[in-house]
Amino acid sequence: MSVRWLVRISLACGLACYPLVLQGQDKSLAQQLADQIVQVDGGIHPGYRYFHAKGVVVLGTFTAVAGARSISRAAHLQGGAVPVTVRFSNGSGVPTDPDPVAPPRGMAIRFGLPGGAYTDIVANSHNGFVVGTGEEFLAFLQAITATRPDGPHPSPIEAFLGSHPRTLKFVIDNKPLPVSFGTLAYYGNTAFVFVDAKGAKRAGRYQIVPVAGLANLDSAAAVKAGPNYLFDELLRRLARGPIEFRLYVQLANPGDPTNDASLVWPDDRKRVELGTIRVTRVAPNNAELEPSLTYNPIFLTDGIELSDDPLVSLRSAVYAISVQHRRTAGTSPAPAPAAPATTAGTPAPIVVQMLGDAKGYRFDSATVTARVGDVLQFVNVSGGPHNVSFWEDSVPAGAGAQLQQDMGPTIGPLKGVLLLEPNAPYRVSLAKLPPGTYRYYCIAHLGLGMTAQIIVQP
Repeated sequence: MSVRWLVRISLACGLACYPLVLQGQDKSLAQQLADQIVQVDGGIHPGYRYFHAKGVVVLGTFTAVAGARSISRAAHLQGGAVPVTVRFSNGSGVPTDPDPVAPPRGMAIRFGLPGGAYTDIVANSHNGFVVGTGEEFLAFLQAITATRPDGPHPSPIEAFLGSHPRTLKFVIDNKPLPVSFGTLAYYGNTAFVFVDAKGAKRAGRYQIVPVAGLANLDSAAAVKAGPNYLFDELLRRLARGPIEFRLYVQLANPGDPTNDASLVWPDDRKRVELGTIRVTRVAPNNAELEPSLTYNPIFLTDGIELSDDPLVSLRSAVYAISVQHRRTAGTSPAPAPAAPATTAGTPAPIVVQMLGDAKGYRFDSATVTARVGDVLQFVNVSGGPHNVSFWEDSVPAGAGAQLQQDMGPTIGPLKGVLLLEPNAPYRVSLAKLPPGTYRYYCIAHLGLGMTAQIIVQP
């Protein structure tokens, strides 16, 4: 198996599990990265993800252990069973790639929460990400697409791997073939901040370990593995009974880096069990869910927050482009949102549309002028999910707590929930805020330049 082939396959999972553009970068870099990925995948495959194109959706439950609530106040970690929707996948962005040549493997988990809400974990089968920064990602992609089988040595990708040992390890470690999706460990790699009931915060990374134990095919079995062997084996395994995984969080020690997913923390770091994932059956509507489900690690819930890892907020920029290709062909735009209801004598809310279309991702308008006492109503018109997140350094001194209180539901400090449904509204009251300029962004599309500001006048 060639180095270029291994890198192409490994890249697919890596890009699927991590975002690709840095905070503050404009959308041209995101599009440039997306274009490079399409080259790596040999073009766009309509109806499929840019990465992890071949997968299967299975259903089951997650049951938290008693100690999980000491780590986080998140609803699914308080005990009792919650439903999960899990997608196992190959890493490749080419849906026809055979299983043996399509590592690493992916495991995406959606936890059902009260009121129809949910939160996601997205993990792959390698401990440690391929690179640590968006700039390295671009260089990595360019090295892959610049490499030719008949070119001189060292080729561009050989030179890149020679100067990036963690990337080389990522590629080499993915050579063994697993017995099953159910005999692999999966790693979140990205750090998150877990907040307990008292507000104490600790950084950690997810690890998902199979109850059946780790197992790879021996060399004789590996050469006989068929093009669909992992998916066939999964069906046989489920027919015998549930597949179980233990969900852990590995906690960082003081000084451990949380902003570089390619740096693996030592094994001696404390690891806390959160509970058991129990997968029982293939989703009966798997064919419908496969193209429609979109997992994303920024789909968080109260008790779990973003860390300083730049790769988390990078992901959604290229995801947005991928989802647009996967979902929008042949569909009609959502109907225009209805005017917000008002009470007689009460000023109508100031409506800010949240848009994602051929013109880009944006708030309309980019600058809103309002007065103390007004209410802003953000509306998810197209290209969602979207949210409203305020830059803390733009909020006047002492006003952060009041703004947090006057926002709708949040997923973290000054970060509104993600709006998933078309025309879903989100309100922010300016009734008690001091005058000033408040800058904000969409956490899902920051890398695509979706930023704006509110000028609050007396």
